[in-house]
Amino acid sequence: MFGRGCGTGLAGQSVNEAVMFDFSKYMREILELDPDRKLARVQPGIVLDRLRERAEQHDLTFGPDPATHSRCTLGGMIGNNSCGIGSQGRGAVRPVSPFPFQSVRAVFPHTAYRWS
Repeated sequence: MFGRGCGTGLAGQSVNEAVMFDFSKYMREILELDPDRKLARVQPGIVLDRLRERAEQHDLTFGPDPATHSRCTLGGMIGNNSCGIGSQGRGAVRPVSPFPFQSVRAVFPHTAYRWS
């Protein structure tokens, strides 16, 4: 099984021999946006620009800025450690400071995993 965002990765990550799940079709919602806690709960298929549009209503943003921001999904960004040209100032998608995620929950065929 293989989870896919929008296939915008430049190293061919979306090309694989597996059953592919395209999260961008049905799992693309912002579940919660709490500006006081600077917290967003999103599904893996949400496109980065959709999250930014909602966050900017509260003078917030999401730091990593890949060139494909109008098409890439948060799930794909996590899987590929996306960052963009501004990563030195705004951070990348990786588990070091400044890490933009409070936690990530992934569901696998036989178990669930929570990364905090």
